Amino acid sequence: MKLRVKDMDIATGGIQVVIVNQQDAQLLDLHSEDRLLVKKGRKTTTGVLDIAESPKSVARGQIGMFEETLDALGAKDGDIIDITLGDKPKSVAFIKKKLDGLELSASEIRQIIDDITDNQLSQVELTSYVMANYANGMSMREIVDLTKAMASTGDRLRPKAGMVADIHCIGGVPGNRTTMIVVPILVAAGLTVPKTASRAITSPAGTADTMEVLCSVSLPKQKLERMLTDVGGFIVWGGAINLAPSDDKIIRIEYPMSIDAEGQMLASIMAKKATVGATHLLMDLPVGPGSKLAHKRDARHLQAHFEELGRILGIKMDVIITNGSQPIGSGIGPALDARDCLLILEND
Repeated sequence: MKLRVKDMDIATGGIQVVIVNQQDAQLLDLHSEDRLLVKKGRKTTTGVLDIAESPKSVARGQIGMFEETLDALGAKDGDIIDITLGDKPKSVAFIKKKLDGLELSASEIRQIIDDITDNQLSQVELTSYVMANYANGMSMREIVDLTKAMASTGDRLRPKAGMVADIHCIGGVPGNRTTMIVVPILVAAGLTVPKTASRAITSPAGTADTMEVLCSVSLPKQKLERMLTDVGGFIVWGGAINLAPSDDKIIRIEYPMSIDAEGQMLASIMAKKATVGATHLLMDLPVGPGSKLAHKRDARHLQAHFEELGRILGIKMDVIITNGSQPIGSGIGPALDARDCLLILEND
């Protein structure tokens, strides 16, 4: 069927979305969340279908396109395009398998990560995958396969130093900004430390949120590599660079629910360490009421998993269990956290 493009002037931030009028959808037996193959000349892409109930938004004979779909086709308002019904990504069947509590193979996990990276999954499908891992857990083999799949997609930093140090805290404790204190000290001591940090998931502020109070944390890969040579290190938001990009899409799903599934957290952290070229890693596991780990036995369980992943990835690790029973430092929230870190580094 041929339809005329209507530019919706809206971006989704990743997923390709198209909209058809309700009457056209009924004529073609189309339903919300169906995949449409959209073709303009020699260019073809796949969009997730939404349906317009009112002709004011998308009239009959039109197809509304969000910015990502327009860019993929090189299309503009008023162009004529062809549509046909497409198949759902293969990974949707694997996500259902995980929802049923079954273990996924390495190839199935890789297909899911590839589809997440390529924006082939709808928000419902991606959310289902995140919740399946949260509700049903992951075997150690699945965690290893997920880590490798995430690390193999996107870019990698290649520091020239033979020893590349990194530090990570699993977070969850208000005011826990140890990274912003330790990394400058390590760099001043001559070590190479390419530190990528996350924004808040389960606490008032992530390290990237706090660092952004002081400077930009969204820098291109080329500038980061120059900084490693010129300065020796940095603290930036991992979501701004294409290192394990599927991880950042998963974190955006986790944030509203304040969930951080164990297997996903392990893979997320270690995949990012692999992509920055870390050879040595200090891992901090805070324990206490209100933190991610309520008891020391939980921390020891996680410690064993981190150490095993480190051995598999060839990263020398030291995992420490620390006191997370109360807020750390005297500031909570990005601005007060940043002030606290500066006062400490100034030896106030």
